[in-house]
Amino acid sequence: MIPTLQPALARPEPPPACARLLVLDPGLFYDGGHHATLARLVRDEATRRGVQTLLFGGQREDRRPGDIPIRPLFRVSAYAPPDPTDPEAFLRRCNRDTSEDLRTLATDHLGAGTLAIVPTLTARCVLALAEWIGSMPEAHACPVAMVLMFPPGWGGDDALRAAEIKVYAEAMTRLASLPPGRVRLFAETKALATIFERLGAPPVQLLPWPVADPTSTAPPSTRPPGPTRVSFLGGAAPARGLARFTDALPALVAAHPGTAFTVHAHAWDPAQTEAAIARLTTRVPSVRVLRGVLSPEAYASELRNTDIVVLPLDPGVYAALGSGVFAEAAANAKALVLPAGTWIAEQAQAWRLGCVAFDHADPDALAHAVTRAIDKRDTLLDRAAAARDAWGRDRSPSHFIDRLLGAPQPVEN
Repeated sequence: MIPTLQPALARPEPPPACARLLVLDPGLFYDGGHHATLARLVRDEATRRGVQTLLFGGQREDRRPGDIPIRPLFRVSAYAPPDPTDPEAFLRRCNRDTSEDLRTLATDHLGAGTLAIVPTLTARCVLALAEWIGSMPEAHACPVAMVLMFPPGWGGDDALRAAEIKVYAEAMTRLASLPPGRVRLFAETKALATIFERLGAPPVQLLPWPVADPTSTAPPSTRPPGPTRVSFLGGAAPARGLARFTDALPALVAAHPGTAFTVHAHAWDPAQTEAAIARLTTRVPSVRVLRGVLSPEAYASELRNTDIVVLPLDPGVYAALGSGVFAEAAANAKALVLPAGTWIAEQAQAWRLGCVAFDHADPDALAHAVTRAIDKRDTLLDRAAAARDAWGRDRSPSHFIDRLLGAPQPVEN
């Protein structure tokens, strides 16, 4: 059963009262990616409700968004690269620094009527947050909603995985010992929730990642004018498959000379990205390449003006994970190319999205799937358009906030 919200059903009761939302995000320090997107969605929905929002992010200055007032708090990023010589010592050092940062948070931001949100929980901050929640004086205690995004060791080696399992297990045990209602844990997929519950976490609830209503900034259209457009968008971490797509592109460009291909090349570690782009531009210089972080407006424009979004994700790494680009592309009624045997493939089937799946994580299989999507473009776009409204309602910022607040939600489709 795929857990979904049924928009037609009336909510049994309104969400609990909330006067202030406190977003605590060590990954919020630049104006692109899902951290800044979520901050904007939460702020806008809170404003609509008349609720105050305070956004606490990283202390580093990396294209800090001008339109959202980030209060610098965290010295350590949620994605700080690990020390391979002693990953456990590295993680504990990160958590000690984050504990010190959290102790500087004024208590007048906390207390009754406040909900604290941690939108991306990683092993670099989980112990610090568990200690901080447990040490809240009763007079200043407030519920804390935390979203689990990655399994232990995601993007690393076995040594990092072992270290993260140890740190997560310790933190989950602490969280499970807290008074009822003090902490709420969420994950987008049941498989990810199960991983953390086996590490001792209290029950983990399912929470779809929110998406903006694309019609709020531009009217919907059946498809952009001009040639078929195929795009790879978002971060270019190795597991997201940029190199797989760039290696498939020479054959795709040769087979589809009338198709416009775009590659967005942005990664924390640029070495592999630059190598992939160098191979691509040497072999097929006609492919359009976008560099670095895209502004929210530029990203929305790219998504709006493409036909097919390619998600060449590593199916092993992403078997139990969601994808922000996937959720946003579906909300924009785009055709999708994605890996079979993954949670996003299950979602695409359950919601009847317009998609083509590839079975093997190699450039040839990916190229074949993209070709099928190009050939079936109009049919896929029609299916995507038919599913768009229900998908957007289930992942609306309003439902996201209600779920974090603990409002009863009718589920099970």
